[in-house]
Amino acid sequence: MNATGVGSKRPKRGTASERVIVAATRLLIENQGYLEINELAQAASCSTGAIYHNFGSKTGVLTAVIDRYNSSLGKIILPATVATNRDTWLASVKASTYATVAFMWGEPMTPVIVREAINDTGAAAETERWLGLHLEALTAFLSEAKNSGYLPPACDTEALAAGVAGGMRQIMRVFVSRAEPPEMDHVAREMWEFVARQIDQQSDA
Repeated sequence: MNATGVGSKRPKRGTASERVIVAATRLLIENQGYLEINELAQAASCSTGAIYHNFGSKTGVLTAVIDRYNSSLGKIILPATVATNRDTWLASVKASTYATVAFMWGEPMTPVIVREAINDTGAAAETERWLGLHLEALTAFLSEAKNSGYLPPACDTEALAAGVAGGMRQIMRVFVSRAEPPEMDHVAREMWEFVARQIDQQSDA
């Protein structure tokens, strides 16, 4: 199961659109969320007209970058293995948590995304759309776990999903904002301890 949602189609590698997305991603990272179309055209070796033709606007470019990041994230935020009992379910959630941290920590766009550094209304709306898709998928995953007896019958899976997703995002934001970020293993351990506490609180309720 994954949370890829219904994002836009990814351009083929080597196409003009692909070059624009790659160049835009690099510029957003270098400029901490700022993007200027003329600079992008130069970086992507194309005209500004070609950018507007393929993406419609700067917002269209930003949306494509956000889609690419979140589509990749959505493929790993939920466990891919089928649990046979609560212990194997918890192990799969832990593995997925570590994989999520590994992706986010190794992805240079993460600071731009979690700090909400892109000052564009359309891009912000697209980010919210993806957050909603990820939250919906996580809620469904937790509901399946409750139905299987891995979470208590009284568990509010929607609230648990919101707490886990929101908390993980804020924890990542704290770590990537530090002048001297810690090692990834430390971040992964902290993240898993947070997720495990959220699950334990439901079990103890």
